[in-house]
Amino acid sequence: SNIPISTVLPTDKGRIVDVITVLPTNDGLIVICSDGNLMRVATHLRKYIIMDDVRLHDISSMWSVFTCVFENAAIANSVKSESSIMITSHPANVEHWFKVIVHKEKLAELEELLNTHSVRQLSEENYNDLRIHSGFGAFSKEWTEEYNPLEANLLHLINFKKGCYIGQEVIARLDTYKKVQRRLCSATASPSIQPGDPITVDGVSVGVITSVASGTVGQRNCLCYIRAEYVSGGQQLMADSAVFTITNVITTLE
Repeated sequence: SNIPISTVLPTDKGRIVDVITVLPTNDGLIVICSDGNLMRVATHLRKYIIMDDVRLHDISSMWSVFTCVFENAAIANSVKSESSIMITSHPANVEHWFKVIVHKEKLAELEELLNTHSVRQLSEENYNDLRIHSGFGAFSKEWTEEYNPLEANLLHLINFKKGCYIGQEVIARLDTYKKVQRRLCSATASPSIQPGDPITVDGVSVGVITSVASGTVGQRNCLCYIRAEYVSGGQQLMADSAVFTITNVITTLE
């Protein structure tokens, strides 16, 4: 198949190395990992490659990858129609979010096309706010080797019908016996919260804040992991000495 796919790259303990996108080409497979995680992904893949004819090459100097949020399908279709540009759904499975891959020699063509549709570039802060508002994780924040794909709401990137793969038994067991210990949630909290701050009940840690949106006044949006037994309410959650309110337990769009 020549259809790009996104998937979780798990450790042998079923934890998240990264969320990657794989694009088939005539010359092999292009694997897109998270920014800043190339060496870890390459090391992980090399560890488990058993076929002599598989070689890994770093081609990041030749290609650029963008996350694009299009207002409607017509814009995405216009980008797809360009033979020099590859586009695939964003692994977070959020409507209108896409990954756009282009050879650096064709960057000007992509920029011209996006300008035609009034697609503007976001600052890193604005993108982070939008990501948190949309409720999906990111490498080094929600996607780390501290968490497994089921906790991170990446079930849609797991194929339970696939043959043996690294971490399969652990992930399958967690799913079969409903042993997911933590849940990824959206929440609001005091303006002074920071990533890494604990979430407590009666002074006992029951979770941790992983991403925080911008802002210095009022309630700030954030993403967090909370122990499963505390996500349904009934007990007062605290963070940074203030009330912590869960607004959504993240679930995948079907």
